[in-house]
Amino acid sequence: MPVPDSIIQRTSIWQSGYRNTANLVSLLGIAPLMLLLLPEGLSWIPWVIVLNNIADDLDGLIAGWLNIRSQFGAHLDNVCDAVVHGGIVLALASSLDVFGMVTGFLATCSIVIRSTRRLSSDTPSGGSPTNELMRHCLLVWLLADLGWISASLALPVLFVVHSISLQFTTTMPWLIRNLIRTPVPIIALNAFLLLLVAYPSPWLVGASTVVIIGSYVLSFFRVALSMLSPSPSRDLPDTR
Repeated sequence: MPVPDSIIQRTSIWQSGYRNTANLVSLLGIAPLMLLLLPEGLSWIPWVIVLNNIADDLDGLIAGWLNIRSQFGAHLDNVCDAVVHGGIVLALASSLDVFGMVTGFLATCSIVIRSTRRLSSDTPSGGSPTNELMRHCLLVWLLADLGWISASLALPVLFVVHSISLQFTTTMPWLIRNLIRTPVPIIALNAFLLLLVAYPSPWLVGASTVVIIGSYVLSFFRVALSMLSPSPSRDLPDTR
């Protein structure tokens, strides 16, 4: 007995929805940007960063749990990252002086270049992920709210340094994201960031800054020194 066309269509729609569950979450990660359009939109920056980070990690976890990883999904995730993270950087840069806006533009260009480069499987991986820049922007914002630093001074430095590290082709070994790979630590990190935004106590913000930015600084100099040091092959005599 043939299966009715209506049942086949419903099954096809369900299967298509199932296969694209992670892609839907990736697209939903763009939605927090709309908070920046509200009155006093910049005050929503911490929530935009954290909510996007949750969606960005959740799509990968769902793809793994449901066994629906695909090249299209990986590409979509990179494009969504470029849209959201570039938008956040430009929004922050808009509150700075001309120099700060220029550094924000450079950082956004670096984000787009990195995201485009990752669309090719032939391109070597490495450098700092754009999510790392977002976490640092979050910490700078919270530190400025506490009155510990000036965002107008710290953000341009952050943008310039990340414009460089985003283009590294060598893995930065001690970044928090590179050390946290399995589902439980990833979920714990997102829960911690959510707690940090909801209850930004001075000791919690300070400790987070030491760990997250400290690991980045150490990794940055580790890669920079390795790039500046002469290659071992240069010390070998020419035997041709």
